[in-house]
Amino acid sequence: TNNSGAHGPKAEDSCAMGLLMLNARMPQVLTGQRNAHWEQLYTTPIAGKTVLVVGFGDLGQAAGRAARRLGLKVIAVTRSGKAHKLADRVVRTARLDSVLPKADFVVIAAPLTAGTRGLITRARLDLLKPGAGFINIGRSPIADYEALREKLNTGALGGAVLDVFDTEPLAVDSPWWTTKNTIVLPHISCDDPRYIQRLFEI
Repeated sequence: TNNSGAHGPKAEDSCAMGLLMLNARMPQVLTGQRNAHWEQLYTTPIAGKTVLVVGFGDLGQAAGRAARRLGLKVIAVTRSGKAHKLADRVVRTARLDSVLPKADFVVIAAPLTAGTRGLITRARLDLLKPGAGFINIGRSPIADYEALREKLNTGALGGAVLDVFDTEPLAVDSPWWTTKNTIVLPHISCDDPRYIQRLFEI
């Protein structure tokens, strides 16, 4: 047996929150708040935009449900490329480069495996639209965090909501605390206080 499905409800809420925050440019707004900088950042509604979800198991499907509720188009990236009812399009991992430029938002929801470690390279981050948003609720080694941090600090990416890091808790001197346009979550996006009860129910 396993605990498949235990994280879904909370992950769906967290992805909805992250997508809405990125669309509203809340990472930039909060950066401005920390720096006592008043800047009115106007944004368009989220409906009709595109989210790319890397990994479409329980967490990825939760992201897909959240995105659908918000009116987003969903592109899922999986090993098989098999069609799924929660995605408008599904592509195999081998075709990742072809869909990255289409994404307004990227959600990393894959497990860490030999095939996903280092999957989101600097070169692949370069394929994203200027101002794209980035969410990671999977595992940090899937993406090149150093390259990601550089792109956030320079404004090449619009913002990030990160729930996972190589070392947790983050050290007090970690550069992530002060990275521009970034919301740091202390690994809370998929768990809730009723987690153990949900395991028993499963």
